[in-house]
Amino acid sequence: MNLIFCAYTHAPSVVGSHQLTGMGDDAKKRIYEKNICVALVSAKHHNPADEVALITTDAPEEPLRGELERAGVRVIQVPFDSFQMPDRFRWKLAFYKLCALHYAAGRPEYDRILLLDTDTFTVGDFTDLWEEADHGILLYPLGHTFSHFDRLPIRETARVLEGRDAAPVQYGGEFVAGNRKALQVFTDKCMEIYGQILSAGDAIPAEIGDEAVLSVAAERCRNLVRDACPYIYRYWTRDFYLVSTNAFSNPVPIWHLPAEKDLGMLCLYEYYRRKEALPSREKAAGMLGFPRARRPLLFTDLYLRFLRKKSHAGTR
Repeated sequence: MNLIFCAYTHAPSVVGSHQLTGMGDDAKKRIYEKNICVALVSAKHHNPADEVALITTDAPEEPLRGELERAGVRVIQVPFDSFQMPDRFRWKLAFYKLCALHYAAGRPEYDRILLLDTDTFTVGDFTDLWEEADHGILLYPLGHTFSHFDRLPIRETARVLEGRDAAPVQYGGEFVAGNRKALQVFTDKCMEIYGQILSAGDAIPAEIGDEAVLSVAAERCRNLVRDACPYIYRYWTRDFYLVSTNAFSNPVPIWHLPAEKDLGMLCLYEYYRRKEALPSREKAAGMLGFPRARRPLLFTDLYLRFLRKKSHAGTR
């Protein structure tokens, strides 16, 4: 059996996502619940034969509980009893994903496992993803430069743990997939790194999140790691605008939408609640501000075509 899951825990005193800074605790929690609904319902819709689940510390209340039940999504309660980071870590709740992943990798009923962030939207099936997961751990490289501000704390963490600048590639925390045997090896390595981070104390930058553990573990398990880029893309769709036409061309089945937690993901949720169906790929792309699938025809294009035709005519 294949498992697709999102992991979620909640603590009022923890700041969390940049996009939800300044919101009240109840408002943030409800936004996450709507994101969870969109992420898991869309994953189940396109992969009906797979088990889809929310792994969480606390059973959800209505309306999320009923929404997940009606969509055929399970709820699995797992305590946050590992990867507990000190309070100085801003992203301490994000480490629950690793706790949930370690739990899932230890369950014998699952052959392959996929961890997704709650701000993802699935638009295709995972047939190829599962087949490739039989050959290693699929992680999503973010393409950040050596001195990128998000990569520097990860490099510093690796330097402290390894005693040298190991220069790990930065992998995103929104996607981890693999067969159970490989994930057991990988998550055991993550657990080892977690213990080393605790032992290192204040030498570890407080800015790190789960991506630091994943990236260092990937460096230590190079022979296991495969590129997840064919299956997911991180679209930045607001003031920081970094997008792609791979929603349509050479399409990925999973859209990660970190800037849309309290905007586009809520539009997708409201559409689902009203229509009791998910929007088409084209409709969803329009709602999220993606670029058009085809390059627009410009005046310069017409002029260049004229010159090309004139040039070809002159060679006859």
